[in-house]
Amino acid sequence: MMVYLVRHGEAGQAAKDRDRKLTEHGKEQVSRIAGQIEGKSPKINKIFHSGLQRALETSMILKEKLSGDIPLEKTTGLLPDDFPNVWKEKLDNDYESEGIMLVGHNPFMTALSAHLMNNGEVVSFSPGNAACFKKNGNNWDLCWVCLP
Repeated sequence: MMVYLVRHGEAGQAAKDRDRKLTEHGKEQVSRIAGQIEGKSPKINKIFHSGLQRALETSMILKEKLSGDIPLEKTTGLLPDDFPNVWKEKLDNDYESEGIMLVGHNPFMTALSAHLMNNGEVVSFSPGNAACFKKNGNNWDLCWVCLP
């Protein structure tokens, strides 16, 4: 199984944090990342996103660029301050998916990468960054990182 972690692109300001939208630069970041990911021929069964506007917009750009038929699903547990152990457990126990993409926020994405690698290392997620992890027995290996 493969898991693709993506932090939303650069977001602008809004009265409420959940309403922050991607800036034009943020949309460009996500488009560039999608192109890099597409070049790696990923097999993605579903894209999960946090439901916040900037993550939804990021997910929609990724879906369009990678393959218009990948289902999108709003889910819990991907917000900035959520605990990564919940998703780590879900991923450890998922034997049916070929690959899923999680689109969320920092510090959650960085913390989840640390939980997956389980060796003290982390992937630092700035806006628009993506990383791919592959399940290898009971462990996860970092395959690649894309920067916009």
